[in-house]
Amino acid sequence: MTERFKFTVWRDSWYRGLCANDSSLLREDGKRCCVGFYCQALGFDDEATRLCAYFPLADSAKENQTRALGWLVGSRELAADHDTRHGSVYFVNDDNTLSDRAREEYLTKLFAAQGIDVTFVDGAGP
Repeated sequence: MTERFKFTVWRDSWYRGLCANDSSLLREDGKRCCVGFYCQALGFDDEATRLCAYFPLADSAKENQTRALGWLVGSRELAADHDTRHGSVYFVNDDNTLSDRAREEYLTKLFAAQGIDVTFVDGAGP
């Protein structure tokens, strides 16, 4: 049995529940969406994720990183479909109608369905 991939979302550095148009994997102010934290844990450097809305810069990706992001393609497409909005990590991250508790519960389930464990921690991170 393979070990599940794990990553941490640092609440003080997490951009969520605000305007999706201003969200990105890594914003200029240093905040990240949940997928930005996931990409960071996969080993993408900040330059590959800075100001990218959905995916890191392709030329920076290693094969294993690209494979690990593949499931997000469907999630991105779901983001525009309001009938399945809580099937998309992007929509859940940016949805301003969710409480942080509900957002964390949805995201935990969505990542877990892909064999990924996410932990939400107070603070800005390392």
